[in-house]
Amino acid sequence: MLIQPFVENAVEHGVQMKEGKGLVTVSFELKNTLLNISIKDDGPGMSEKTKANSSHNSLSIQIINERLELLAKRKNNEPAITIHSKEKLGTLVELSFPVA
Repeated sequence: MLIQPFVENAVEHGVQMKEGKGLVTVSFELKNTLLNISIKDDGPGMSEKTKANSSHNSLSIQIINERLELLAKRKNNEPAITIHSKEKLGTLVELSFPVA
């Protein structure tokens, strides 16, 4: 439930926008008591101008933030979401949250 919107965005806004074949990679790493998840696509990414002018606040990100906040209250640890996107280099979404 946490990664589905990011994987969907990687397909819809990443690899479908690319000429030829695209690649979406999802990886999971357990490090101590944190689960780190990364979703990466090799699509066109976002330009700095697009990021700066974007007033769109993703509903899916808002919902995921709410879910992570609930999880943080239960686990006494702060989850994190970071999104890195570079024009012509794709997008990387990183999630980190406690599991123990």
